[in-house]
This record gives sequence, structure tokens and C-alpha cells, in this order.
Amino acid sequence: DLSEIVKLARNIAATDSYSDEQKFQNIVRLYNYQPTLSARDNDRINMQQYSTAAPMAYLMGRFADPDHKAKSGLEPSAGNGMLTIALPKEIMHVNDIDEMRLYNLSKQGFKEVTSQDGTQPFGEKQYDVVVTNPPFSLFREYVAQLIQYDKKFIIIGHQNALTYKEIFPLIRDNQIWLGYGFKGGAGHFISSYEDNATAGDHREGMIRVS
Repeated sequence: DLSEIVKLARNIAATDSYSDEQKFQNIVRLYNYQPTLSARDNDRINMQQYSTAAPMAYLMGRFADPDHKAKSGLEPSAGNGMLTIALPKEIMHVNDIDEMRLYNLSKQGFKEVTSQDGTQPFGEKQYDVVVTNPPFSLFREYVAQLIQYDKKFIIIGHQNALTYKEIFPLIRDNQIWLGYGFKGGAGHFISSYEDNATAGDHREGMIRVS
């Protein structure tokens, strides 16, 4: 059950006796039990619902609030809350349009739980951090919205996005920049694992991002 994976991952992330590295490694081990994309039903496919890998969710939360100074946060397409595991529930506004996911979110102690179109403004509210995993099919629209509202952001996206007519001019005009990237165009995350894998390399416990 994905909601149980979220709870366990959150407990690991909140364990003060663990270092960030230990938290990450324990969440990687937990990831082996996380349902995969092959477990999606027709409703999830139609609504473009994807479960973010727990270790990636932890890293995103740490990048979003590295100094633990955020007083407010938003996840506009929260699902079961995976992307919030490294952030305090007490500051998070989570949103989803799926009834079952809303029920699961309502049981986790978040500051606010809502159900609306996540691409639309949430009133006049401002947030210190926003974490989300929008569908790849909306990549262009997502970036356009970030540029429109002049937001700082980090995106892990497909390398083919560099060729999009909506994206390349932003790189050309120095409005967005490429990150360090991964060797071979694919990122691999595993305990004590160096970045020297090929796209076809697979190992137990590995998360691949390409």
C-alpha cells in the first residue's frame, strides 16, 4: 500500500538520530517495496497519476528546504503525499482531485488539504516552497508558468526537452540553465554507487532517471 510507504518514509526522514545519508539509504531500501508504474489502473492512467520514487521524493524535499527554514509549503498534485516526506506536515498545503488520495491525505495531519485544478492559482496565498511531479506531457506548460511568475526552480526532466521550441529559447536567452546532468544521459541512485552506469545498467535497489 503506497500510503503506508509514505508514512514509513516520513518516519525515517524525521528520525533525528539518522544523518541525511542514513535517511536516504534507509529510504532506498524501503523503495524496493514501492508499487511501480505497472500497478496503475485505468483511472490513474487517465488522470496521469505517477508515484514518485521515495528516495527521489526525499532528495527533492531536502533541496527545496535545505536549512529547514520554510514556514509554508504547497504540493498542488500531492497524490498520497510522497513528495512531502522530508518537509514538516504542519506547514504543508496538499492538493489533489482524486477522492481516495484526498482521503489518505486527510489522515496524515497536513496543515491544509484541498481539491482543485492544480494548475490554477490557490487564491492569494504565497508559499516558501513548492514541490510537485507534474505529468511529462505538461512540461512545456509547467515551465511557462514558472517563467511567467518569475519563480526560482529546479526541474528533473527528460533531456529531449532541450529541443522543444518553447524551452530552447529560454536556455539561449539565459533564463534557465542546465544542471550538472548525468553520465550517459541517465541518473542512477544507489547506496555507495558512483555515477558510471550506462542506460542499460540495472542493479538491485537502483532508481533510474533519464
